[in-house]
Amino acid sequence: MVADKFCGYCFLRASARYELLVFWRGLSRAEDSWETAAALHRDVPILVKKYCLLHQADQLVIKMAKRLGITNPEGGTASQLAARGSQAQACEPLKNPALTSAKASEQQPG
Repeated sequence: MVADKFCGYCFLRASARYELLVFWRGLSRAEDSWETAAALHRDVPILVKKYCLLHQADQLVIKMAKRLGITNPEGGTASQLAARGSQAQACEPLKNPALTSAKASEQQPG
């Protein structure tokens, strides 16, 4: 399977990790899946960096980029991404707070 784009993201407090919702090339939206940002950054680093640059106005994305060690095109750190303007527009919602809460509650010991 090949990651085509990311449709959202969340931070799981229980496990202190970031996840990205992956739209897989050639599959339906019903097949989208949550994958760890760290694993995706190892497998498709350019796609993850592009997502972070497209959504650099969001502080949670800046934190995720910083944790992943992503730098901007001029070689600056992820924290400097917030100072740069982005001309790109997202075609999908950045995040869904309900999903973030649901994902976090799934990770809570019960």
